Amino acid sequence: MRFRRIVTLFSLLAITSSSTASAQLSREKVASSLQLGIRYLKSVQERDGSWTRTGNQYPVGVTSLAVMALLNSQVPVSDPVVQRGLTYLRSIPPEQWQVVTGGHENYELSLMLMALVIADQDRDRELILRLASRIEQAQVSRGENRGGWGYRLIPKGENVGLGADESNSQYSLLALREAANYGVPIQRETWERAKRYWEERQNADGGWGYRGARSSSGSMTVAGIASSVICQTMLGDASDAIDCCRIREPDESLKKAIDWMSQNF
Repeated sequence: MRFRRIVTLFSLLAITSSSTASAQLSREKVASSLQLGIRYLKSVQERDGSWTRTGNQYPVGVTSLAVMALLNSQVPVSDPVVQRGLTYLRSIPPEQWQVVTGGHENYELSLMLMALVIADQDRDRELILRLASRIEQAQVSRGENRGGWGYRLIPKGENVGLGADESNSQYSLLALREAANYGVPIQRETWERAKRYWEERQNADGGWGYRGARSSSGSMTVAGIASSVICQTMLGDASDAIDCCRIREPDESLKKAIDWMSQNF
């Protein structure tokens, strides 16, 4: 339940930024909801600065979500609760990342990278660079899953022929997009391989399924749309400023995906 509430708050932050939500919800109701969420998150932080799912699961990922939720709710980075959360994330030695995150290394470290970028603390620059490199180097380089990512971040050269899925691949691209916005150089080939990965897995109806499933789902189609836009943006004219929301030319693949969402939701 604790994990579910954290994810719900994180989702609410995205929803309340849209013009549609603004028309339906009053500013007062949104502000009140956010304050309740902030109060809740602050009340359930662990003594070591982390947040976890019931059973002490996913401490890195859930802590990162909580830190992002607080910062996106205008809680200042100097707030003691935010600082304790960041201190916890910094406290995990890189050689222990795989152990602490268990079988969900990609999800949790991608979220950690995003949280550190949003916090934008000078002391975290080397850590951000290291996380971005680890994620980028783990992109599957050969085989049928070339261009995607799986649960574990296996170094380049050792990840040939490994599995990948649309869910993990979306998290990696979200993290690398934040790293690129922060100023971390990401190789063009990384975006090219990822773009091809998503293109090859789009279903005939315009949507995407998990691990190339022919049955399209809402979550994976949203992931496909977001990931395709990220790749297009990063592969645009190098002289352009990064713009996460602009598509330079009409794209038939994205049109089909958006049509699928319109018809099914």
